[in-house]
Amino acid sequence: MDLKIFIIGDLLLEVSEEPDWSVYMKKMKYGGTGASTVTLLKGEKTLLVDTGFEREGDTTPINEEKNHEKLKWLLQQEGLTPQDVDYVFLTHLHRDHAGNFALFDNATFFMSAYEYERCHIPRSESVDDNDEIMEGVTVLYTQGHTKGHSSVKVHLEDTIVVAGDAIVSLTYFLKGTF
Repeated sequence: MDLKIFIIGDLLLEVSEEPDWSVYMKKMKYGGTGASTVTLLKGEKTLLVDTGFEREGDTTPINEEKNHEKLKWLLQQEGLTPQDVDYVFLTHLHRDHAGNFALFDNATFFMSAYEYERCHIPRSESVDDNDEIMEGVTVLYTQGHTKGHSSVKVHLEDTIVVAGDAIVSLTYFLKGTF
């Protein structure tokens, strides 16, 4: 199985240990838009973990189109189109992680039961902790950032966890605050 990580957006300020509105306001004032990753797993099937979305507070059609085009271009660099993606796993439903969902007309979407109950995405299914969603990829509940946040464990030569916002920075990880 091949694994590729795309970065969507930028993060000019590291997320603080105790996020507050001042961090958010500084990001807005100085142009930091937040960042998320889209992880592509290619084996017999193709899986994306999250769909990314830059400037999630900007609801204009221009921003939506820009985000769609960026993700389509990133997929194209891997020889794929959105129609080639079989599965999309959403760690949670915040727009910076799920905002490009509409690109994936053919994909089945997986998410925790909590997120599924709040979801209006066609072809969605809820998954439980330790469910295998694709060969070598299992669900790991990582509640905290949101009540229904989940991650995936990818079993390659080593095990890799694609953590979404369960671990938002290196500082967060090193202090064990996840």
